[in-house]
Amino acid sequence: MEEYKCSLKQKFFDEAFTPQYVKNNAPTDVNLEQFCKLVDFWYSDAGRHRSHAGKQNRSLQTTVHTAGSKSFARYAHELDQRQYQDVPNNNQVSPAIHRSSHASRKTSVDNADDAESAGADGAEGGED
Repeated sequence: MEEYKCSLKQKFFDEAFTPQYVKNNAPTDVNLEQFCKLVDFWYSDAGRHRSHAGKQNRSLQTTVHTAGSKSFARYAHELDQRQYQDVPNNNQVSPAIHRSSHASRKTSVDNADDAESAGADGAEGGED
């Protein structure tokens, strides 16, 4: 539901429009009374404050969740199937789901993965 409200706001909210204009151009597949309440919230001080706070909080995030709509358990299961080993614990799954938003930053897990893929002697390819 939250994602749908977000998509409605992306399509219909514009600071240049008045709330009445947005309400008059409501989508036909949405309950008009509910849409009007949502539009009133978007243009309210509380709605603007929440939107501003959300933008600030998102700008402070340093990692990005890249699993999409998959649950943590489903992602762990798929990781387990790919690696043919015991069920991964949170220390294995979390770095796979969360990636640094800065390409130059690497976690200790990323560095360990790089060393492992390079092989014991550090040469490319790993196996002879």
